[in-house]
Amino acid sequence: MSFQGFDDDHPARIGGANSEPPFAPLIRALSAAPLATLAEVAQLRPEALRERLTEAGLQPVSGEQSLSELAGPDLRRQVQILGLLFTDPK
Repeated sequence: MSFQGFDDDHPARIGGANSEPPFAPLIRALSAAPLATLAEVAQLRPEALRERLTEAGLQPVSGEQSLSELAGPDLRRQVQILGLLFTDPK
């Protein structure tokens, strides 16, 4: 099933075909938050969050750092890492 302006191959975009996806501001906000805050939002202990980030190849040293500091500005990379943080590892 497809809705007008949205399907699996062409996600809806705000402001036209060349603008960013509608979830981009949310990803940027989560990525800019301190890791301590991100751990709370993801319902992870800070140690578990650091462990998952380390497994993703990042080197967190402080709860005051942000994901965007560690992963850089690439939105896709941030989405991938946030997916690891918000997915139950079972």
